[in-house]
Amino acid sequence: MSPDEASPQLQRVKKPALIIVDTYSLGMNYLQVILKMKKEMNCPVLVLDHYTEQLFINDILSKGANGYLLVHSFEEELGVAIGYLLHGENYVSKLLEAYKGNTYLLK
Repeated sequence: MSPDEASPQLQRVKKPALIIVDTYSLGMNYLQVILKMKKEMNCPVLVLDHYTEQLFINDILSKGANGYLLVHSFEEELGVAIGYLLHGENYVSKLLEAYKGNTYLLK
């Protein structure tokens, strides 16, 4: 779903516990929409993507995301990440170190 199509639907959601954004599939514009709405919804945002570059991840976190998972680690770490975020803590994929040196993971 594109950001333009998704935005009206997101406005109907009143009090989500958590927002998960797959920026690889939806694009970074979608993340900007979510982070803006996060302020109104007052809930954590977990971002999924393929980038392993720390500067990129730090930028996403500095813009308001509370967590970052590599799409490849989604199954392994999703439950843990959600637990952290729902308890007010940030979470960054523990598998980033395994991919150190690669800035982007291909499917």
